[in-house]
This record gives sequence, structure tokens and C-alpha cells, in this order.
Amino acid sequence: QEIIKHEQEKKDDSSSIFPFMVALVGIPGSGKSVSSFLLASLLEKEGYPCMVCPHDGYHYPLEYLRTFPDHEDVIYRRGAPDTFDPRALVRDLDRIRGHARALVPVTTEATMILNGQHHHQSHHSLLQQQQQQAGEDEVIIKLPAFDHATADPEPDTHIFDRNTHKIVLCEGLYLLHNDHGWEDVASRFDLKIFMNSDIDACIERVKIRNQCIPGYTPEEIAIRCEKVDRINSLTVADSMGRADIVVDSMATQKKMNDPEHSHDDNSTVVYSTHDVDNKQEDETVGTSNDEKPEEF
Repeated sequence: QEIIKHEQEKKDDSSSIFPFMVALVGIPGSGKSVSSFLLASLLEKEGYPCMVCPHDGYHYPLEYLRTFPDHEDVIYRRGAPDTFDPRALVRDLDRIRGHARALVPVTTEATMILNGQHHHQSHHSLLQQQQQQAGEDEVIIKLPAFDHATADPEPDTHIFDRNTHKIVLCEGLYLLHNDHGWEDVASRFDLKIFMNSDIDACIERVKIRNQCIPGYTPEEIAIRCEKVDRINSLTVADSMGRADIVVDSMATQKKMNDPEHSHDDNSTVVYSTHDVDNKQEDETVGTSNDEKPEEF
């Protein structure tokens, strides 16, 4: 309703070419991807074309992670806030928002590797190229996605068309995170939605989902989910207070199968963050890395 209200108000301004930017945030296994596509489908039925952009495409490439002094630990923790490139995400969000002229060019070793330019183009020439692009209005903007087959980002996969897409739905873990270089990301969105979910239930879902990853036993996957995904979940949960709206999904409630706590429909509870108790349980999880590094 908030999104549609904004779009209806914007119809009065025929000169507006800027999309409405929505962040959808939740812990691992909370159903962000499915929810974002369902929301996009509902909005498109109402006549508001959407682009869905997961932030997974901003993972640092494995080639770049291997240059870290503690690369085995970093690769094992892949999916933590410091294993992404938030500066590249901010750059692309600003391009979509139509702020290209005010953009400060950002080129990192990671983005050079991602774009296949690491060995073919100097850092200085890339900066010059981005400065030239920053002075132009972009109608078509191509963004990276995450290729699970190669376990690496794939450039130019998601396509934003300024003449078509009125709404951009960006889903991910750390869009509201306030550390590790993510501090400027949340301000790029007009509406920030947090999917509140039970951590234990979601971690169990992730353990099942990750069984398809080849080369690892179910026990190894379960251990990593506890060591990495649970810590990431607590980190994401800490950012809930920065959301405008919290949606409590029934799909991942810990007692969803308990008749005493069941619901007759698949409705969700929606409430403002002013109503949320942000006090988090002081829970710690071991982070020793006794297993072989895993490139998830």
C-alpha cells in the first residue's frame, strides 16, 4: 500500500523519471527472494512495472578473496558483511536513482576482476571511464547477479530500464547494516521493509537448502550453518530498527505447525518499527575454523 500510494502521487508529476526504491531485508532462509518476486508480481498486476535486484551479485569474487591474508577464513565465512562490495552497490543504486552526475566513481580490485578488466585495463583508465559515464544520464543499467554454478558474481545480468521500471525491489541481508562499509546503503531507499523471522527455524531451512552443495557432508554443512549463517542472522536482526516497516512472516514462525499457534490463513503481521522491541538476546556462537575452507 505504501508503494502504490507513492506511485499514485507520482503520476501527478509527468516529468518524474526516478524509480521508487524499496529494500527488502531478512535473515538467511527467511524467504526474501520468493517474497520479492511475489511483491513484484502483485505490483505489476496493479500496473507498476518492477525490477527485482538481489544484492548477492555484490559478493567479492573468489579470485579477490584469495588475495586476503586470511583468505581461508574469509572464504569459509563467505556471506558475512565484509565479504561483499557495498561501495559498488551504492554506486549502482545511485545510478538507478538518477544521481549519476553527483556520483563519485568507485573502482575496486574486486570490480575489476568481476568485469574481466583486472589484467587488461589500468585502474587510472577505469576511473577516467567511470568519470565520463558519471556525467551521462543512463536509461539502461546492467547489474551483477550471483551465479551459483560458478559460486561467483556474474556481471550485467539484471537490467534496469528507466523507461519501463517504476519500482526497484532490492532484496538482501545487509541493506540496513550500519557497519563494514554498508553505512551508506540504507539511505538510498525510499522504503525499507524488514522480514522478521525466527532464527532457529530459518537456520534449519538453510541446513536443508544447502544439502545440494557438492563436496560436503550434511554434518559439515550443518556445522557451517551454525558457525556462519547463525552469526550472520544475528547481525541482520540487529539492523531491524532501521526499517520503516516490519513484516512478520507466518511462513517461518518457530511454532507454525503447532495447532495452538496456527493461523487459518497465510496472512502476515505488519507494523512500524516504532512498535518493535529491538532488544536482542545476547547469544554467541563459536567461530573456530577447524574444517576445510568452504566456498559457498
